[in-house]
Amino acid sequence: MFNKILVCLDGSKESEKILPYAEAQAKAFGSQLCLVESVGLGVMQSQDFRAPDLQKKLENEAVGYLAMKAAELRSKGLKAEYSVFRSNEAGESILDCAEEGGYDLIALATHGHCGLVKFLSGSVADHLLHKSNVPLMIIKSG
Repeated sequence: MFNKILVCLDGSKESEKILPYAEAQAKAFGSQLCLVESVGLGVMQSQDFRAPDLQKKLENEAVGYLAMKAAELRSKGLKAEYSVFRSNEAGESILDCAEEGGYDLIALATHGHCGLVKFLSGSVADHLLHKSNVPLMIIKSG
């Protein structure tokens, strides 16, 4: 049913709670997993002369993190790859990636932010719920 699953991570233990669910789907359907992380500095890019160096550092950290997680999945016999993209709009980037890459499922854990935090930071899960044409698997991490 799901040939390609896009698994959204952000480096946090909360986001990793989606991994067992994605693994189960991949095992059941022989799916390819692609772990993704969006790295962006937002307003800081225009205000801090160190932003390019910081952006590169964050991207390198994300690559290392995702490479490790993908290796763990491969050691379990799963097909896994990873990708880091530079974006201040994670929700839109995930949608673009899913649609352009022909993914059958987007999997992520929501941090369960609500109220002012959600208003100020936005919610990737909420954005995907309202905009995605690709099926979603969302779990609450908290």
